[in-house]
Formats: sequence, C-alpha cells, structure tokens
Amino acid sequence: MNKSEVSLSFIYSKEREVARVLETIQWLPWYRDHKYPDNFAKLPQEITEMSSVEEIEKAVSIEYMEQDFRDIEEYVLSQWGGFQDGFEKMRAIKDLRLSDSYEVSLTRYGSGGSYNAARNSLIVNIRNSSQRERIAGTIVHEIVHMTIQYLIDAHSVSHWRKEALVDHLFAYFFPTLHMRQSIPEDVTIVDDSFKTMFPDLEEIVKTISNAP
Repeated sequence: MNKSEVSLSFIYSKEREVARVLETIQWLPWYRDHKYPDNFAKLPQEITEMSSVEEIEKAVSIEYMEQDFRDIEEYVLSQWGGFQDGFEKMRAIKDLRLSDSYEVSLTRYGSGGSYNAARNSLIVNIRNSSQRERIAGTIVHEIVHMTIQYLIDAHSVSHWRKEALVDHLFAYFFPTLHMRQSIPEDVTIVDDSFKTMFPDLEEIVKTISNAP
C-alpha cells in the first residue's frame, strides 16, 4: 500500500457485541428524539430495553457467527483499493482532516454506522451482509464524517444539517458509492451553501450553523 493510501484494521468479538447491544439500548431515546424510524437501531431477537445483561449475553451467543464477520472483512479489503482515488481527492481539500488509518469494528447491532473521530475508529453494522457494497459504502461514509467533525463541534452544527453536508461530500468524492439519506427536515441551507461555497468547508459550516 502506498504511503498516501488510507488503510483499515478490523475488530469483532462476542464480548464486543454484548457491549454494543448495551450501548444501543442507551441510545434508543436519542434515536426517537431525532425522528429515526422505530426499527433503525437493531437488537438481538427478543431483546428490548427491559432485557437483563444475562438475557443479552445469551441472545448474542445464539446469533454470533464469526465467519460472517471474516467474510465481510475480506470483501471490504478486496475492494478498498478502488476507493483510494476519492481519498486522494479529499486530501487536496485543506479543511478535510483525513487520517492514514482507521479501526473498523464490525457488528450486527445498533445503527448502520457510527464513529469516534478522536480515536479514528468506526462501527459498521453487517446485519444486511448480502448488501456487501453498502457495508463498504457505510465505512467510507463514516470516514467522511470524521474528516469534518472538528468543524461540526467548533460551530455546533445540528444533527441533520451535519448529515446533509456529509451526504454532499460523499456524493462529490465517491459518486459511484453514494447512498443519500432520508432527512426528516428542511436542509435547503446546506444544499445551497455547498453549491456556492465548496470547497471552503469552514465557511459552509459557519453558514449552516448560523442560519435559522
């Protein structure tokens, strides 16, 4: 791999899946408050917010198939070289903070994807493993999120405006992968700002943060 390329490392285990379920249950009120569908965050069969840790451990043990995780890891790595042109174009944009490597935690639970920008780590749901291309796209989507998170934090951008901005960046750098989200509020300010101000991302973020 060339020095400038973005690399991935993968982690997964039964213990991590139990922790993921517990974390997902804690996030369910937030998902409801932000108008996500009721079935957005996945849990093991028969598990609810009222389930005990012992019940969760048992359910995870029944569903956990390590080979499924290995298959996804191998597939993503086999395709990863095809995304490097998009990452190389991202490096040319001064406001995007792209790292050389990211840690990917694979899971069957929770949302489709989430990230920790401070650690350059992300979590991707492989429940729909038949749609492997979509899983690869989710990994890229979460990486795009991390490249602008410092700006989002600095200017307190609202959740759905942040998601709309990531959609625009994803479509620009990875047009063959792009999967636009269904956003439940008006984000015209993001669309207009990206169209007129890109690649000045700091100015875009300031504008969408300050707009009513």
